[in-house]
Amino acid sequence: KIQLNANSKISVVHNCLFNQTNIQFEKVFKNIKDSRFIPQPKGRTLEAAACKSIMLCHFEEFRCVEWYFEPDKDFIYWYNTDDLEEKIHEILNNYEKYTYLADNAFNKLINNWTTHHFFEKYLKNL
Repeated sequence: KIQLNANSKISVVHNCLFNQTNIQFEKVFKNIKDSRFIPQPKGRTLEAAACKSIMLCHFEEFRCVEWYFEPDKDFIYWYNTDDLEEKIHEILNNYEKYTYLADNAFNKLINNWTTHHFFEKYLKNL
């Protein structure tokens, strides 16, 4: 999987879970505008950044990806399938123009969220 990501110019990612009307979700997430989706940060977002694959992230109201990365600097949002298709074609046809996104996301990941950083922040003083 990681090798496939590393060979991919673009990774299409999302950070939400489809809500299948579980009553517990409805109680916990009652203020969510679109109750079909609930926040769930995905590891594949960080995997894409680690593999220097340009991230196209589905826009959802929680914007979990922004906990780690900045829109239009580290990744690009897509809003619907037509928008996604347009952005894929644009990036593939002008790839060099967008490589900065993958480089920025990779550098942000390496400089902030490696196991070394986790150790230093949470485990070193135990």
